[in-house]
Amino acid sequence: MVLRTNKKQINEIKEWIRAKTEPNCSKLGFDDMIFVIGNSGIGKSHTIKEICKELDLFTTFVSTDICYSSSDLIDHIMKASSASLIQSFTNTKQKNILVIDDFDSIAIIDRTVNTSLINLLSLQKCKRIPIICISSREVMKRVGSIKNKCKVIIFDNPCFEDVYSILSQRFPDYKNLYQVVEKNNGNISQCLHQIEYGDIFIFDNMDDLICVNILYGNEYNRSKITNTVLTDPWVVPLRFHENMLIELKNRKLTIQKCNILYSTFLKRFIYYDMLLYGTNTSPFIVDFFTSIIYD
Repeated sequence: MVLRTNKKQINEIKEWIRAKTEPNCSKLGFDDMIFVIGNSGIGKSHTIKEICKELDLFTTFVSTDICYSSSDLIDHIMKASSASLIQSFTNTKQKNILVIDDFDSIAIIDRTVNTSLINLLSLQKCKRIPIICISSREVMKRVGSIKNKCKVIIFDNPCFEDVYSILSQRFPDYKNLYQVVEKNNGNISQCLHQIEYGDIFIFDNMDDLICVNILYGNEYNRSKITNTVLTDPWVVPLRFHENMLIELKNRKLTIQKCNILYSTFLKRFIYYDMLLYGTNTSPFIVDFFTSIIYD
């Protein structure tokens, strides 16, 4: 189901894809990439997948599951721009498109992603292929100059009717669906977490969750911290770790105490990363990260 809330944006994406999949001998450039941005959990990835399915495109999806660095990303782009082995065997005439999900997460994991992409698109040596980069709105502000050189389409939070319609089909017998949808302000992922895991994972205020500063505060609000990490279980912990040494230096602690705290945290952080990598994102795994912050 494609969301009605962003109908204008969806039509704009479709027209862009149609234009970019027309036969053309030009090379890959900045106008062949667009960014689809919006708040986390509002159905951006699902909507793009539905659009690609509707337009009968041969879609290559790239995310943090298979891409960890700028070299990985460039390699995926180069491969996607050429006919794949599957296309050759099946003799399919579907047109190619590349969708980069969690672009913000990839860019944070490897800070050279922006430079590598700019170099690739500037050289115009790669075969042309439309590329859609999906990113959260908040993190996108820090991505860099690449977003200023490409088209950007902003998704709004889906309306109540959209979210209720989607969830009522999936959970027809859930009694408090109306209240859950009303409370979560268009965040579909948040609604799913609440329905599947209960009230312990309710997000009270999305504006409060965007800022990770509460992870460094003296007041320990377990529920709010867990919900903050759930907005992006990969990126938020990385940002916490990135600023941790600075935070420790600003506090009145001995060097020995700082070293012990950091060493203990790092061992548990590695374990958390292994858990997250080995399974689907689970609030219970995220809750483990919450526990190690204040141990």
